[in-house]
Amino acid sequence: MNKFLEQMAEIFEVDAVTPSDVLTYFDVWDSLTQLSISHWLPNLTM
Repeated sequence: MNKFLEQMAEIFEVDAVTPSDVLTYFDVWDSLTQLSISHWLPNLTM
């Protein structure tokens, strides 16, 4: 889970993402972010 949260923080360009964060509240949340996550997620090895 930590690697996932670290990668999400990198995508959102923030210091940290926690499990309780609402992704759509981030300033950089847009369709490109959604595509980036959907592309990156299958490649994640936890």
